[in-house]
Amino acid sequence: MKKPASKAPKDLTDLIGPASYEPQTQPAFTTASLPPAKPKYLKFTDRITPENRLHMDRVAYWGHGEARKLVNIFNAALAAYFATHPDAQRPTPDEKE
Repeated sequence: MKKPASKAPKDLTDLIGPASYEPQTQPAFTTASLPPAKPKYLKFTDRITPENRLHMDRVAYWGHGEARKLVNIFNAALAAYFATHPDAQRPTPDEKE
């Protein structure tokens, strides 16, 4: 007498079925964009009040990302200050235009 055929799967394809055909496409060519240029900084040392330093340290502590850097906090504060003073945009006589 002949043994009945086993219904056990032979391989993974028998379990999950054949894979659907997905053609391999080449990714579109993209030009890599250059990262934004880093700002140029000048060395600056001056005195600030202990209260201002405390406020800067607090903003740095609670800030996120680039806002945590003291240089960015200081530059943002100066930009806000200069925005309210029109003379900041007026060239001085010794400046070359």
